[in-house]
Amino acid sequence: IESYQEVLNNLKKEYSNAKFDLVGYSGGGAIVTLLASFRDDINSITTVAGNLDIEEWSRIKNISKLNGSLNPADFTQSLENIKQKKCDILPLTEQTPSRSKELNFTKPYITLPFVIATKSGLPFVDNINDIKEKTIGIIKNYSIQELLKNKYPDINIVEVESAQEGLVFVEQDRNFAYLYNTMVINNEIQKNNMNFISISGQFSESFILSIASRNN
Repeated sequence: IESYQEVLNNLKKEYSNAKFDLVGYSGGGAIVTLLASFRDDINSITTVAGNLDIEEWSRIKNISKLNGSLNPADFTQSLENIKQKKCDILPLTEQTPSRSKELNFTKPYITLPFVIATKSGLPFVDNINDIKEKTIGIIKNYSIQELLKNKYPDINIVEVESAQEGLVFVEQDRNFAYLYNTMVINNEIQKNNMNFISISGQFSESFILSIASRNN
């Protein structure tokens, strides 16, 4: 899903799209449904022979459930409000001061430490203060920007469009580091054969993810 998000972001950047109309066939139906639940720039979705409830499909076919797959049916509530830019439930959301004005948050149920990827061979870093003057890539509009800026006002953040772009900027020496979580960074490094990039720092700060609901 993150890869498809990157494609849409790149199209939006290149062609100045304001909205997208997505069409998905078979498994693509699930993909466009999930994309619409995560974004506020989807005007419409059309699915053809798409499986939009993986849990029910598994039950009907009497087969094992798909492990690790997102179920589009779990996101239908947000889809109903997507045109109004409203959402009742956000299943994976980090609490920030600005979000707390509009949302209620459950007790966190996933914690992922912040890590950085840099050129390989650099000393390991365990304190953001040690690198806050260096250029650190972070995906545009992600919650970690607000959290880090509040805690480290002088941190030198450079916005990037995607995880891949963040790592490419490091590879090209345009940024010193890219900050995100281990799972995404390792996946991008392996997928794109970035042999000269590695995780070289982990911090006490973490992605602390909760379920959020509208407070009205």
